[in-house]
Amino acid sequence: MTLESLKKILIILFVICFFGTIIFTMFDVTYNLKEK
Repeated sequence: MTLESLKKILIILFVICFFGTIIFTMFDVTYNLKEK
């Protein structure tokens, strides 16, 4: 494992978590709006 590949993996994981959180929040908001 080189440092560069480790950095790439960390960046990919961060991006996935970031977008996952945004998508989850959007679903949560739309679900709450439908419930009301």
